[in-house]
Amino acid sequence: MKLIALDLDGTLFNNKSQISRENIKAIKEATAAGINVVISTGRPFGGLPFEAIKDTGIRYAITANGSAIYEIDTKKCLYENCLSDGTAFSIIDYLMTKRVHMDAFINGCGYSPYKCLEDAKDLKMPPSIKEYIMTTRKRVNDITEMMRENNY
Repeated sequence: MKLIALDLDGTLFNNKSQISRENIKAIKEATAAGINVVISTGRPFGGLPFEAIKDTGIRYAITANGSAIYEIDTKKCLYENCLSDGTAFSIIDYLMTKRVHMDAFINGCGYSPYKCLEDAKDLKMPPSIKEYIMTTRKRVNDITEMMRENNY
C-alpha cells in the first residue's frame, strides 16, 4: 500500500465533524510506515480541519472535488483545474435563477451569494455539515461581479 485517500464529511469525521482518536492513531501509524495519507474532499482548501490533522503526517489534500491539490504545510496549490470564465459565469447565472445553495471555490476559499443564505438554511443534511457551510463561506452580493473585479 502506497496511498490512503480519506474523505472528510461522512467518512473520517464523526457526526460532530471530529476525527476520532482511533483514526488519528491509525493515520499516524500509516504515515510513520511510509504510506502517503491524503485528504480527498469536496471542501475548499480553507475548509480543511488544519488543527485536527496537525502532526499526523498528512501532507497533501485533494480539494474542491478534485479540482485543486495542495501541499498543506506550505498552502501551495500544486494543481488546479478551473472552469473557464464563460462556463463558470453561465452556470452561476443559471443557478441564480433557481432556489439553490451555491458555492464558488476560488483560491482555496468558498464564496456564496447572500441570496443563497436562506436556501442554505433549508438544506437537508446533518447539522454539523450545515453549520460548516453556513459559517465558512464568504458571502458576496454578486459572485460573477466579484470574480471579474478581482480577475479570478
